[in-house]
Amino acid sequence: MSAWKLLPGTIAFIAAAMNWGTSAHGQSTTAHAQSLSACTAEMALGTECRCALSSLHPMQVAVGMLEVKKRVEKIKGLRATNKLEEYEHCQPEPVVIGPNDPLTGAPRFYITDHHHLARALLDGGESATECTIEDSQSALPEPDFWDLMTKEKKVWLYDAQGNPVTWQQLPKSLQELQDDPYRSLAWGSRSKMDFISLARISGSSHGPTSSAVTALTASPVLSLRRKRSRRT
Repeated sequence: MSAWKLLPGTIAFIAAAMNWGTSAHGQSTTAHAQSLSACTAEMALGTECRCALSSLHPMQVAVGMLEVKKRVEKIKGLRATNKLEEYEHCQPEPVVIGPNDPLTGAPRFYITDHHHLARALLDGGESATECTIEDSQSALPEPDFWDLMTKEKKVWLYDAQGNPVTWQQLPKSLQELQDDPYRSLAWGSRSKMDFISLARISGSSHGPTSSAVTALTASPVLSLRRKRSRRT
């Protein structure tokens, strides 16, 4: 039999195998997400778990809300195609277990990264996401805990204007995260956003070649970050 006659069948077999692999991977990710337990203060380091977004405490004051809005759109699309759990699995929220809440005695879970994603999931209608226990310092007194977080550069104690804040001034929830337009500018430039959108962020009607670039260059937060390394 001619090899050319076998070609259509071979192509169909390969396509079916690829579709099966994709489907199997998606089912595996969903099963993994469903098998995760709720995060608790007793979990060992490296444990994967599901954490309620309402229980997560930010380690920074602000996020770029434009990026958050774009991520919300992406999250809704992923949910519609049953790919959201896979997306969460690829970038779990890194959690540090801190001292218990002095009023309720409940454990507090602090995220050291992926603040934009966490806020976007919340705004997108999700109630929980995948987390990984990165560290546990629940036994430390509150001042010692924050001294350690500062030393390890896991907390960003500056507001959107670059002014220092205390750990007591950090948002108590994802919902309380403030908007930092400079972060939106930085994200927009990295993601090659069109000039009109960048101009809207900067308040300029002449595109980012003028005020947007000036604002981005003059950003007090970005100026601080040139001097200090931190996680975003």
